[in-house]
Amino acid sequence: MRPEMHAFHDLTASEYRALGDFHYQLRRFFHFSEQSAKEAGLEPRQHQIMLAIRASEGAHGPTVKELADRLLVRHHSAVGLIDRLVKQGLWSESKTVAISARCGYA
Repeated sequence: MRPEMHAFHDLTASEYRALGDFHYQLRRFFHFSEQSAKEAGLEPRQHQIMLAIRASEGAHGPTVKELADRLLVRHHSAVGLIDRLVKQGLWSESKTVAISARCGYA
């Protein structure tokens, strides 16, 4: 047995129920979020990257690596998402250049 799996064997029935309920609530939220994005004409990933950009704590915005890490995607996937936002007029080219400059691409 893998060491990280050992912790699950130590859970009580009550803890499993709480974990199951937590997972269910997460799935409900993700479903709501995905549906809301689609109704607004966005891909769910586009909505997620826009949220990650907006939630960035840095004064100059996030780097592409930070965005990729937040979305659990590869660097080139984050770049593709940003490019599609720009093409749809949902993100400005100047903001993309600023993100690229921080990464050493400009």
